[in-house]
Amino acid sequence: NMEYRWIDREGELVWISCRGSVLRDAEGQPVALLGRVSDTVLQSRVDSLTGLFNKNKMDEDLDAFLPSGGAGYLMLLGVDNLKDINTRFGRTHGDKILKRLAQEIETVKGVGNRLYRLHGDMFALHIPQVDDVETVRHIYQQVQQCCPEEYTVSAGAVPYQKAGNRWEIYQYAEEALDEAKKDGKNRIVFFSAREYRKRVSEIELVDEIRESIRNGCAGFSLVYQPQVDAADCTVFGAEALLRY
Repeated sequence: NMEYRWIDREGELVWISCRGSVLRDAEGQPVALLGRVSDTVLQSRVDSLTGLFNKNKMDEDLDAFLPSGGAGYLMLLGVDNLKDINTRFGRTHGDKILKRLAQEIETVKGVGNRLYRLHGDMFALHIPQVDDVETVRHIYQQVQQCCPEEYTVSAGAVPYQKAGNRWEIYQYAEEALDEAKKDGKNRIVFFSAREYRKRVSEIELVDEIRESIRNGCAGFSLVYQPQVDAADCTVFGAEALLRY
Protein backbone atom coordinates (compact mmCIF):
# COMPACT_ATOMS: atom_id res chain seq x y z
CA ASN A 1 0.00 0.00 0.00
CA MET A 2 2.09 2.90 -1.29
CA GLU A 3 1.71 6.49 -2.45
CA TYR A 4 4.41 8.04 -4.61
CA ARG A 5 4.86 10.31 -7.60
CA TRP A 6 5.74 9.83 -11.21
CA ILE A 7 6.37 12.32 -14.01
CA ASP A 8 3.66 12.11 -16.64
CA ARG A 9 3.95 12.61 -20.41
CA GLU A 10 3.59 16.37 -20.01
CA GLY A 11 6.44 16.46 -17.50
CA GLU A 12 4.15 17.09 -14.55
CA LEU A 13 4.46 15.33 -11.20
CA VAL A 14 1.41 13.16 -10.50
CA TRP A 15 0.52 11.19 -7.40
CA ILE A 16 0.17 7.43 -7.79
CA SER A 17 -1.67 5.03 -5.48
CA CYS A 18 -0.35 1.48 -5.61
CA ARG A 19 -1.96 -1.42 -3.74
CA GLY A 20 -1.43 -5.15 -3.99
CA SER A 21 -1.53 -8.48 -2.17
CA VAL A 22 0.52 -11.59 -2.62
CA LEU A 23 -1.44 -14.84 -2.97
CA ARG A 24 0.34 -17.88 -1.54
CA ASP A 25 -0.08 -21.60 -1.94
CA ALA A 26 -0.55 -24.17 0.84
CA GLU A 27 3.20 -24.18 1.52
CA GLY A 28 3.27 -20.38 1.86
CA GLN A 29 5.05 -19.80 -1.43
CA PRO A 30 3.97 -16.76 -3.48
CA VAL A 31 2.09 -17.74 -6.62
CA ALA A 32 0.47 -14.48 -7.73
CA LEU A 33 0.38 -10.76 -7.14
CA LEU A 34 -3.04 -9.12 -7.30
CA GLY A 35 -3.33 -5.35 -7.23
CA ARG A 36 -3.62 -2.07 -9.09
CA VAL A 37 -1.71 1.10 -9.90
CA SER A 38 -3.87 4.23 -10.23
CA ASP A 39 -3.34 7.92 -10.95
CA THR A 40 -6.98 8.80 -10.15
CA VAL A 41 -7.52 7.39 -6.63
CA LEU A 42 -5.75 10.34 -5.00
CA GLN A 43 -7.24 13.09 -7.16
CA SER A 44 -9.56 14.34 -4.41
CA ARG A 45 -6.53 14.80 -2.17
CA VAL A 46 -4.20 16.46 -4.69
CA ASP A 47 -4.00 20.15 -5.61
CA SER A 48 -4.49 20.46 -9.36
CA LEU A 49 -2.16 23.45 -9.74
CA THR A 50 0.97 22.41 -7.84
CA GLY A 51 0.59 18.63 -7.70
CA LEU A 52 1.02 18.74 -3.93
CA PHE A 53 -1.39 17.10 -1.53
CA ASN A 54 -4.28 19.40 -0.54
CA LYS A 55 -6.05 20.20 2.72
CA ASN A 56 -8.11 17.00 2.58
CA LYS A 57 -4.92 14.95 2.72
CA MET A 58 -3.42 17.18 5.40
CA ASP A 59 -6.51 16.65 7.55
CA GLU A 60 -6.16 12.89 7.13
CA ASP A 61 -2.49 12.95 8.04
CA LEU A 62 -3.02 15.14 11.12
CA ASP A 63 -5.92 12.98 12.31
CA ALA A 64 -3.63 9.97 12.08
CA PHE A 65 -0.69 11.69 13.77
CA LEU A 66 -2.17 13.77 16.59
CA PRO A 67 -3.62 10.92 18.71
CA SER A 68 -0.08 9.57 19.17
CA GLY A 69 0.81 12.66 21.19
CA GLY A 70 4.07 12.98 19.30
CA ALA A 71 6.05 16.22 19.13
CA GLY A 72 5.89 18.35 16.05
CA TYR A 73 4.84 21.62 14.47
CA LEU A 74 2.40 22.78 11.83
CA MET A 75 3.80 25.65 9.76
CA LEU A 76 1.60 27.68 7.43
CA LEU A 77 3.35 29.58 4.65
CA GLY A 78 1.85 32.46 2.69
CA VAL A 79 3.23 34.28 -0.34
CA ASP A 80 3.35 37.97 0.53
CA ASN A 81 1.35 40.35 -1.68
CA LEU A 82 0.30 37.64 -4.16
CA LYS A 83 -2.89 39.57 -4.88
CA ASP A 84 -0.82 42.59 -5.96
CA ILE A 85 1.36 40.34 -8.12
CA ASN A 86 -1.74 38.88 -9.79
CA THR A 87 -3.15 42.36 -10.38
CA ARG A 88 0.07 43.66 -11.93
CA PHE A 89 1.24 40.64 -13.95
CA GLY A 90 -1.88 38.48 -14.27
CA ARG A 91 -3.07 35.36 -12.48
CA THR A 92 -1.15 33.08 -14.84
CA HIS A 93 2.08 34.63 -13.59
CA GLY A 94 0.94 34.21 -9.99
CA ASP A 95 0.15 30.53 -10.62
CA LYS A 96 3.67 30.05 -11.99
CA ILE A 97 5.05 31.51 -8.77
CA LEU A 98 3.01 29.06 -6.68
CA LYS A 99 4.13 26.07 -8.79
CA ARG A 100 7.77 27.12 -8.67
CA LEU A 101 7.63 27.78 -4.94
CA ALA A 102 6.13 24.33 -4.31
CA GLN A 103 8.98 22.71 -6.21
CA GLU A 104 11.59 24.78 -4.38
CA ILE A 105 10.22 24.10 -0.89
CA GLU A 106 10.34 20.38 -1.54
CA THR A 107 14.11 20.64 -1.94
CA VAL A 108 14.43 21.84 1.68
CA LYS A 109 15.97 19.11 3.80
CA GLY A 110 13.40 17.22 5.85
CA VAL A 111 10.33 18.48 4.02
CA GLY A 112 9.72 15.38 1.90
CA ASN A 113 6.05 14.61 1.24
CA ARG A 114 4.82 16.63 4.20
CA LEU A 115 4.09 19.77 2.17
CA TYR A 116 0.51 20.71 1.22
CA ARG A 117 -1.06 23.46 -0.87
CA LEU A 118 -4.22 24.59 0.94
CA HIS A 119 -5.76 27.50 -0.97
CA GLY A 120 -4.80 30.81 -2.52
CA ASP A 121 -1.23 31.67 -1.53
CA MET A 122 -1.17 29.30 1.46
CA PHE A 123 0.93 26.20 1.94
CA ALA A 124 1.21 23.96 5.00
CA LEU A 125 4.20 22.03 6.27
CA HIS A 126 3.74 19.13 8.69
CA ILE A 127 6.93 18.83 10.77
CA PRO A 128 6.75 15.73 12.99
CA GLN A 129 9.20 14.65 15.70
CA VAL A 130 10.47 18.19 16.27
CA ASP A 131 10.10 19.90 19.64
CA ASP A 132 12.37 22.95 19.45
CA VAL A 133 11.71 26.36 17.97
CA GLU A 134 15.14 26.78 16.40
CA THR A 135 14.76 23.73 14.15
CA VAL A 136 11.46 25.10 12.84
CA ARG A 137 12.99 28.55 12.39
CA HIS A 138 15.88 27.01 10.43
CA ILE A 139 13.45 25.23 8.09
CA TYR A 140 11.66 28.53 7.49
CA GLN A 141 14.96 30.29 6.77
CA GLN A 142 15.71 27.65 4.14
CA VAL A 143 12.31 28.32 2.59
CA GLN A 144 13.15 32.05 2.53
CA GLN A 145 16.35 31.28 0.66
CA CYS A 146 14.32 29.45 -2.00
CA CYS A 147 12.43 32.63 -2.86
CA PRO A 148 13.77 34.94 -5.58
CA GLU A 149 13.75 38.71 -5.10
CA GLU A 150 10.38 38.86 -6.88
CA TYR A 151 8.43 37.84 -3.75
CA THR A 152 8.74 36.86 -0.09
CA VAL A 153 7.04 34.33 2.15
CA SER A 154 5.65 34.75 5.66
CA ALA A 155 5.00 31.91 8.10
CA GLY A 156 3.08 31.04 11.24
CA ALA A 157 3.92 27.98 13.33
CA VAL A 158 2.35 26.19 16.29
CA PRO A 159 3.46 23.08 18.24
CA TYR A 160 1.00 20.21 18.25
CA GLN A 161 0.99 20.17 22.05
CA LYS A 162 -0.89 23.50 22.01
CA ALA A 163 -4.16 21.90 20.91
CA GLY A 164 -6.02 18.62 20.97
CA ASN A 165 -7.32 18.45 17.42
CA ARG A 166 -6.48 19.57 13.89
CA TRP A 167 -9.15 22.32 13.83
CA GLU A 168 -7.51 24.15 16.73
CA ILE A 169 -4.01 23.52 15.37
CA TYR A 170 -4.96 24.99 12.00
CA GLN A 171 -6.71 27.96 13.59
CA TYR A 172 -3.72 28.75 15.81
CA ALA A 173 -1.25 28.46 12.92
CA GLU A 174 -3.44 30.70 10.75
CA GLU A 175 -3.56 33.30 13.53
CA ALA A 176 0.25 33.24 13.75
CA LEU A 177 0.55 33.64 9.97
CA ASP A 178 -1.82 36.62 10.06
CA GLU A 179 0.38 38.21 12.73
CA ALA A 180 3.48 37.64 10.60
CA LYS A 181 1.86 39.39 7.64
CA LYS A 182 0.60 42.28 9.77
CA ASP A 183 4.00 42.60 11.44
CA GLY A 184 5.90 43.46 8.27
CA LYS A 185 5.85 40.21 6.25
CA ASN A 186 8.83 38.03 5.28
CA ARG A 187 9.09 36.63 8.81
CA ILE A 188 7.90 33.77 10.97
CA VAL A 189 5.69 34.19 14.04
CA PHE A 190 5.15 31.42 16.59
CA PHE A 191 1.72 31.08 18.11
CA SER A 192 1.22 32.85 21.45
CA ALA A 193 -1.71 31.74 23.60
CA ARG A 194 -1.63 35.09 25.41
CA GLU A 195 -1.87 37.13 22.21
CA TYR A 196 -4.55 34.80 20.89
CA ARG A 197 -6.72 35.25 23.98
CA LYS A 198 -6.28 39.01 23.66
CA ARG A 199 -7.38 38.88 20.03
CA VAL A 200 -10.43 36.73 20.84
CA SER A 201 -11.36 39.10 23.67
CA GLU A 202 -11.24 42.08 21.31
CA ILE A 203 -13.48 40.30 18.78
CA GLU A 204 -15.95 39.31 21.51
CA LEU A 205 -16.10 42.89 22.81
CA VAL A 206 -16.86 44.29 19.36
CA ASP A 207 -19.60 41.68 18.89
CA GLU A 208 -21.09 42.55 22.29
CA ILE A 209 -21.14 46.27 21.52
CA ARG A 210 -22.81 45.67 18.16
CA GLU A 211 -25.46 43.54 19.84
CA SER A 212 -25.96 46.26 22.47
CA ILE A 213 -26.49 48.91 19.78
CA ARG A 214 -29.10 46.71 18.11
CA ASN A 215 -30.88 46.53 21.51
CA GLY A 216 -31.09 50.24 22.21
CA CYS A 217 -27.56 50.53 23.62
CA ALA A 218 -28.33 48.19 26.53
CA GLY A 219 -25.33 47.98 28.82
CA PHE A 220 -24.19 51.56 28.17
CA SER A 221 -24.44 54.17 30.92
CA LEU A 222 -23.67 57.87 31.16
CA VAL A 223 -21.56 59.10 34.10
CA TYR A 224 -19.92 62.42 34.93
CA GLN A 225 -16.38 62.86 36.17
CA PRO A 226 -15.72 66.15 38.01
CA GLN A 227 -12.99 68.50 36.84
CA VAL A 228 -11.20 70.02 39.82
CA ASP A 229 -8.94 73.09 39.90
CA ALA A 230 -5.62 71.98 41.44
CA ALA A 231 -4.99 75.45 42.91
CA ASP A 232 -8.04 75.70 45.20
CA CYS A 233 -9.76 72.30 44.75
CA THR A 234 -12.93 73.88 43.36
CA VAL A 235 -15.06 71.99 40.88
CA PHE A 236 -15.25 73.94 37.63
CA GLY A 237 -16.77 71.41 35.27
CA ALA A 238 -17.27 67.77 34.42
CA GLU A 239 -16.49 65.26 31.69
CA ALA A 240 -19.34 63.17 30.31
CA LEU A 241 -18.25 59.53 29.99
CA LEU A 242 -20.15 56.85 28.16
CA ARG A 243 -19.29 53.52 29.78
CA TYR A 244 -20.03 49.97 28.72
